[in-house]
Amino acid sequence: MRRVLILLLVLAPAWTHAVDPADREAGLRAGAERRFADAYRLLRPYALANPDDLEARLAASFAGLEIGRLPQVDELLTGLSDDLPPVRLLRGRLRFEQGEPDAAIGLLEPLRGRVPAPMARDLETLLADAYLTVGRADDAATLLEPRRDESLDIAMLYAQARYQAGDAATAATALANRADRALATTPPANATERDSLGVLLRAYGRYRLAEGRAEAALPALERACDLRPTDPQAWQLRGQTLAVLGRRDDATAALETFRRLSTSQPSELETGAAIEAAAADPTGAVIDDAKALAEAGDVDGAIRMLEEEEALAPDDVRVTVAMGEILARAGRREALDALIARYEASGDQERVALLRGLVD
Repeated sequence: MRRVLILLLVLAPAWTHAVDPADREAGLRAGAERRFADAYRLLRPYALANPDDLEARLAASFAGLEIGRLPQVDELLTGLSDDLPPVRLLRGRLRFEQGEPDAAIGLLEPLRGRVPAPMARDLETLLADAYLTVGRADDAATLLEPRRDESLDIAMLYAQARYQAGDAATAATALANRADRALATTPPANATERDSLGVLLRAYGRYRLAEGRAEAALPALERACDLRPTDPQAWQLRGQTLAVLGRRDDATAALETFRRLSTSQPSELETGAAIEAAAADPTGAVIDDAKALAEAGDVDGAIRMLEEEEALAPDDVRVTVAMGEILARAGRREALDALIARYEASGDQERVALLRGLVD
């Protein structure tokens, strides 16, 4: 999506009524460098104060989408015309991430053939994802077919589309080269890379099993479990594959691990509800996570999390109250007094009063 950000900045002219030009330029630079939290923190206030600055509004919206600030992005895009392709693309992504795939499709389909090639790649990937969500797997696969080898993300999405369309063999083939390379090399040490490879190998194993090639599925699923040892789906598929191969004892052990992990983790319904809640109220979700972290004993980590959130949502007094509550419960009176003093120095009497209410 980085190319989309750059294109947004090229295609959208800027009419600037400066409040703080330094923040504007720093925010645009942060976005181009993929420091999206910094970009959003700098650009959103500027864009709201300068609504005619289309460049700033689009860049702030893009950064907000990257960090999950959906209600704020909706606000930033309000009043902008869908006749502008960058606006329509951003609003289409927003609707999709808000759980409205049909609305996203309605916004995105008219853009096909109307945007530059780099933007078309991201448009088609997003549109394919929306097609899959509403059960149009054949349309998604057809759309992604010319791009299926461009990146891991597109290959995974294309394979999923073929699988959902009932063609497990083509789905597996789409991932085969990447899976073979992953199996032939030493697992990476980087946690993010390990997780990404684990997801790839789990998908490849699933498709090979569905194709009827359990012997080809097993090595991929064994490695997926090594890379993602708490992934219940990987263990379930491993157990099912072992059962097909007649290895009953090993299958039983793998499925027991699956059952244990499944009961200790949130259900898909609970996870989905949490994702929806975070999309509707990202600040509230961060506050809940910070409180849970503090309850687990990491008060300093919780306060750091809330300080970062305060930078992104400076007008939300809930963050201030949450910091005060955590410090009060932890008996950190000196830290709480310092927090109060900070707001007193800035003249924010509302926050001072809220925090004093916790200690008086």
